[in-house]
Amino acid sequence: MRGERGLTLIELAIVLIVLGVLLGLGASVIGVLVKRNKFVESREIVSANLEGVVGYAIASGRLPATETELIGSLRSARDSYGKFTMYIYSGNLDDSSGVICTATATNITLRVGCADVACTSYEQEIPNVAFLVVSGDGNYNLQTWHSALTSLGSSTVVMGRADTNLTLFLYTYGLSADDYAGDVLRSEPYDDIVKWVSLYELKPKVGCGGSGGGGCPHSTITVRNTSGRNYYYTNSSTTCQLWSPGSSATLPSGDTLNVYRSWWRCFFGTPVASITFSSACSLDTAGNNDAVICYDGSNFIDC
Repeated sequence: MRGERGLTLIELAIVLIVLGVLLGLGASVIGVLVKRNKFVESREIVSANLEGVVGYAIASGRLPATETELIGSLRSARDSYGKFTMYIYSGNLDDSSGVICTATATNITLRVGCADVACTSYEQEIPNVAFLVVSGDGNYNLQTWHSALTSLGSSTVVMGRADTNLTLFLYTYGLSADDYAGDVLRSEPYDDIVKWVSLYELKPKVGCGGSGGGGCPHSTITVRNTSGRNYYYTNSSTTCQLWSPGSSATLPSGDTLNVYRSWWRCFFGTPVASITFSSACSLDTAGNNDAVICYDGSNFIDC
């Protein structure tokens, strides 16, 4: 029909340019989404592997120390990129059943958020780390290690044992660094996914009891009177003691602290509140394991 016409070459070129731009944007978005999904999957694998090692510790009372023991506890020895995950642990926690409960320290300290390769500036230092699990993430390069670690790895797993006290550096994301030469030693932006468990996080999971080697690092608890008024208290004796505002009472393991409003109630009445601190970690009515809690006039609370 008259009046109908097709696209001119200029119009067709414009359409093709627009389509090219849209396809390019779509490809870049897809690339970002794929990378994000890979990161999430690797992080989930690291978390699952960490829980697997905890499960082994619960069953055995110690950490896995051989390739067979470790592989049996992991969800996957490889991350979402097909690279081996890494397991680093304190060597004093693997030699006998129950060793976790008797240990008072580990050989691993972490410095987190290192701002330089020598880690002279960092955000936090975490002592007494029992073990950590690592993925090299998107650059296919494990970058977390220490030259003093004993390498126990093989063709199926990467393992490192800390036989002496050492400090591992976890760098700020993007800082060029590489402490592990077992795969590709190249300094590039740090992107390792790292999760760890400290000794005192591990103890209650394993079921340790008692203040000496169990899940409680404290053998006494200090209770502060923050109520603004005078109270009297007894612990394991029948003697009433004045507890003025701002003062503290220290309760040894196994004792019960009974708080009264007056001498009369102290001797003959019912206490306003009471707290028992046991070595099994049932520390207080607030349900925490703090060394210090407060009494507000009616309840024991977190300070």
